[in-house]
Amino acid sequence: MRFPGLRLRTPVLVRWRHLGVALALVCLAPVARAQGLSPVAEGGDEEKPVAGERRPAPQAEPDSLSQLLASGAEVRPGGGELLYVRDENGKALVSRLHCAIGDQCLVLLPDGKLNLVPRVDTRPSNKPFQAADAQTMMARLRTGKFSSFKTAASEHYLYVYSCSEQFYQSTRDILESLYPGVIARLEQWDLQPTAPSVPLVVMIFPNRQEFDALKPMPPEVAAYYSGLSNHIVLYEDPLLSDRAPEFALKEASYTIAHEGVHQILHNVGIQQRLSGWPAWLGEGLPEYFCPINVSSVVVNEQGAALPQRNLKWTRAGLVNDLRMAALLKMSSKSGDAIQRIVNAPQLDADGYALAWGLTHYLAEKAKKPFGAYLQEISRMGPLERQEGEDSLFTKHFGSDFAALETAVQRHLTSGEIQKSYRDPMIYQTHYVVVHTTKRGRTATVSVAITLSPGRAREWKEQEEKEQATSDPGTIHAFRTQVCKTRIEAEQIVKKIGR
Repeated sequence: MRFPGLRLRTPVLVRWRHLGVALALVCLAPVARAQGLSPVAEGGDEEKPVAGERRPAPQAEPDSLSQLLASGAEVRPGGGELLYVRDENGKALVSRLHCAIGDQCLVLLPDGKLNLVPRVDTRPSNKPFQAADAQTMMARLRTGKFSSFKTAASEHYLYVYSCSEQFYQSTRDILESLYPGVIARLEQWDLQPTAPSVPLVVMIFPNRQEFDALKPMPPEVAAYYSGLSNHIVLYEDPLLSDRAPEFALKEASYTIAHEGVHQILHNVGIQQRLSGWPAWLGEGLPEYFCPINVSSVVVNEQGAALPQRNLKWTRAGLVNDLRMAALLKMSSKSGDAIQRIVNAPQLDADGYALAWGLTHYLAEKAKKPFGAYLQEISRMGPLERQEGEDSLFTKHFGSDFAALETAVQRHLTSGEIQKSYRDPMIYQTHYVVVHTTKRGRTATVSVAITLSPGRAREWKEQEEKEQATSDPGTIHAFRTQVCKTRIEAEQIVKKIGR
């Protein structure tokens, strides 16, 4: 999914001297640009980014599978049958039948991939299926086009990446903190997740060009989970970095967590690979889990106190502030919105917000029927699609959509939920960075307001470099104050300027 770029406002300097202390106020607020933004009014505040339409990637299916499904071939779920198939080198290996489609077999390979082979090219196996371990999978992935990629393994994940260490670490922090939390909540719903049979592969490309070279994706798709390869695939988005405003950072990090939930559900026995859950649940459940906690701390770096962000999943049920912001702009009391979203074959931007709101209500206020609904729908087989009205939904939650819609609205606008909600545009962390230089008895103070820890570091490096050349005897000190809003940051700057 595409996210807006950054630019710096031209610094505005206001200088005066008082008792030998020079004070310069510098505004270094990075702002996001996106299609559809209105221009900045003369003398107004910085541009405000809007929540982009975050859509899932289309299912990555080979042409042969798509054509086979389009032909109307009968689909029969596999019953655990073990079959010998040939790998790309002609070597026989044991696979597990995922489903039969006409005279073709969709088989699960030891590395977790699904592959379509003619039935005549298989034969029954009396040997057990043995999933590949992390070392074997890493050795295979390090060949060919990925030979220059780095690899790293954890308890559940295998990372294959050619991006910066910072981006890799941010992605890893999100997924590693997400996994145990999702499993714990599934168990609270009386589901029985099982351990993945193979490591969950996360593939990170260094840029959009190489990302699309693997499989071209629509411009708005920046990450996806492939039900066939069983990989999460993404590329290094500069907005998941210290240089990004917090709003853009949230969009990018939520996207990674969203795809991570898809991968977990498809590997722990909750959602069968390639099964067609109703769109509201298939996307609403990842949206329920995806909010990431973005926290800021001040760290000492070579005598300078500078801001640093931490990304971590904390718990299920956090308010998805990006979706809540969209929901608060909608109005419906007839029940049509809920009924429409429950039966929708696919979702638009508003649909994602409604799917999150409905899922959050059911997960928090109707836990037993929601768990029972998940248990039934988890039995949907591979390539099974739900046509028309979701009868399981009405079985567990009733058909009074007007009453359900009222209950969802009451839940989302309750004091408890609204107390946790923070408008993602207003409540962006701002950093007031104070730079003090001292030369003899004269001190100079410069103040910067920024949305970006990276910008603060760039400013520090620039200031030190310039003064090291022009005035090498100057002593520098940097300190940072973390603020919840721009208004709070500006108030602090005014106090400093008095």
